[in-house]
Amino acid sequence: MQYIGSYKRNVDSKRRIVFPSVWKSDQKNFFWVERHHEDEDDVLGRIYSESEWFEVKEAIDDGKEREEFFSRSYKLKLDKSNRLLLPKNCTLKVIDMVGCIDYIIIQAL
Repeated sequence: MQYIGSYKRNVDSKRRIVFPSVWKSDQKNFFWVERHHEDEDDVLGRIYSESEWFEVKEAIDDGKEREEFFSRSYKLKLDKSNRLLLPKNCTLKVIDMVGCIDYIIIQAL
């Protein structure tokens, strides 16, 4: 699956967003990684499909970097209504989902 395009999404009271139907695939499990660079002020995090997640995590071989990366990661799952439940620390009401081919950037609006 290649993620392209930008989609504005409302976050409901239970922190759920509707996953864009153009990105629909057989993937049900996703992984959220919070931002950690100060120069990414508008980026809240990145979402990876499960298959892409395994490639990303295998590419990190430094112990400290792995620990820091996984401490900012959460597993997400699409529900039957094609919604993702966002992490508890996401308190925004509206976000922008930006496809970057292999992953999705979540930005504040």
